[in-house]
Amino acid sequence: AIQGAVTTSSESWKRPYFDAGLDGSGQIVSVSDTGLDMRNCYFKDDDGNGDIFSMWDYSRRKVVKYDISPRGGDSTDIYRGHGSHVVGTVAGQHLLDTTVGNGDDPKEGIAPSAKIHFFDIGLGSAVNDPREAWFSSFHDSHPRKGAKIASGSWGFGYRTSYDWVCRLYDELLIDYPDVLFVSSAGNSGNKFSSPYNTVGAPASCKNVFAVGATNNVDFGS
Repeated sequence: AIQGAVTTSSESWKRPYFDAGLDGSGQIVSVSDTGLDMRNCYFKDDDGNGDIFSMWDYSRRKVVKYDISPRGGDSTDIYRGHGSHVVGTVAGQHLLDTTVGNGDDPKEGIAPSAKIHFFDIGLGSAVNDPREAWFSSFHDSHPRKGAKIASGSWGFGYRTSYDWVCRLYDELLIDYPDVLFVSSAGNSGNKFSSPYNTVGAPASCKNVFAVGATNNVDFGS
């Protein structure tokens, strides 16, 4: 089943997960990325009981906590920023959209009824890697706050050996067996003459769930 696929112009959007009632309701997803534009209509909240930069506010419709990495972050995102794009893909839902999966908004996210815990690891369009307090301050907190799914659409190039990034994530997911960490497979699959050796950490780690996409059954440009 493919969520959101349209095979012909006369067919409606195919959304089998929404049809089965799977829209992210009751879930919190922790996303680490460049930043998040909180003014965007897909994340904006008109109501709330607290400052999400200092406390978890589960009354919010979308972003329940906004954390900033100890290694740097700027509490916002650039124009057309990567972090806002990723969160929109995960759980974007327009402020005025009261229904999910009925075809009114083709831009809604994969799990539009889910809420977001955001971890800002970027200054501008650059992100800092998960060393030292970055890793522990993020991944030791969100599982205890109800965010059992984490997403990272960033990573490193292919390496021939088992590296320190995979050691961090594999140990983490042993300590928290009820947490799913989803990592992007990267953007290198179409840059080389071979389909091999294009996925790097953390997508290549043993206990991480890697996700990729393609528009072509072949490889290369």
